[in-house]
Amino acid sequence: MKGITVDKLRKRLYQVSEGLELIIALVAVVGVVIAAVNLFPELLVYWQNRTNGEAFLIFLDAVFDVVIGVEFIKMLCKPSSQNIMEVLIFLIIRSQHRNFILFPQIHARNQTG
Repeated sequence: MKGITVDKLRKRLYQVSEGLELIIALVAVVGVVIAAVNLFPELLVYWQNRTNGEAFLIFLDAVFDVVIGVEFIKMLCKPSSQNIMEVLIFLIIRSQHRNFILFPQIHARNQTG
């Protein structure tokens, strides 16, 4: 008898966690939409400073944020090993990209040995 109630509790907790995932996905959608709309002013800033190489990297950083957000939402809504790998790959790329933007002198020193 006790085992049946524990199983029901586990099943109910799993259902609650799935519902929470969907709520988090909805909140993430709002954030991604806001970030995507903010890409347009970022594009204008990049266009005004297009001769500056760093301006493109800053714009690319904003684009990465939107792409990672979209992939994260896909992962929450339809978890699969492929979606998880895509999110991880983009996170690694963004991490390397941000290190390059924030610490270009360290990146240059690592490239020369």
